[in-house]
Amino acid sequence: MRRRKAIPLAFNMSFGLIPVILCMLLSEFILDEHALYISSLVGLIYSFGSYYLSRKRIYNFVLYISTGILILLSATTLLSMQMFPWGTLPFTLEVMMFIMNAILFFGQNIIRRIFNLKKCPECDSVICKSLDSSIASAKVISIMGILHCITIAIFLAFFHPLTKEANLILFQILPPFLLLSSIIINQMGIRYANHVFSQEEEVPIVNKQGNIIGRTYLSEAPIYKNDFINPVIRIAFIHNGMLFLSKRKANCITESNKIDLPLEIYLRF
Repeated sequence: MRRRKAIPLAFNMSFGLIPVILCMLLSEFILDEHALYISSLVGLIYSFGSYYLSRKRIYNFVLYISTGILILLSATTLLSMQMFPWGTLPFTLEVMMFIMNAILFFGQNIIRRIFNLKKCPECDSVICKSLDSSIASAKVISIMGILHCITIAIFLAFFHPLTKEANLILFQILPPFLLLSSIIINQMGIRYANHVFSQEEEVPIVNKQGNIIGRTYLSEAPIYKNDFINPVIRIAFIHNGMLFLSKRKANCITESNKIDLPLEIYLRF
């Protein structure tokens, strides 16, 4: 049985935060508008490369959000060169990333319905995995954003007015640190998942003609049963013209407690 990693490094969608983190760091040394222009260009190149130059075309929704925010803010600087007071760009970027990733997390069902209209089962498999990974990253980013907001609220409640050092830490140092922490936490989660699923078996994904077009893990087959086709082996017992049926066990991976054929299993890859 051939096995592979449960989640490749490419599916750590938190790497899509790199253009935003770069912009936060550059804004400490160069003008904000220049930092935005450079980071927007990096985001566009990264988006293009992750989709067209990788072995599998990955849909990094976190990267698309990051790049979109940077391009939007870059456009606003063309209207006013003093758009952001000094030192506020990192926190502004963090808030926008927090809001957009929260929308991604809570609006995932709408996004799934949109992409379920695609006709290519192999593409659907990649999109589903990309979306799941992006939502996992968005959840971590949202949690880090909430923790940052709580920290700011505590400081404002007990240490108002804030000192210059407190403002520096809360609004300039913590934003890139928290986003970088999101990347590290997500990678730790991927390593843990790889360890857990290291021995799990795989099942093939086929099209309507029965041709193998991909593969997925056995535990994922019931979850995505409506998104792509996994072949199943079924054995029927017939005696004197009567079909033998039995009740499925409660812990059966598909349709538990249903009265059906006694022997059924996914075809292994």
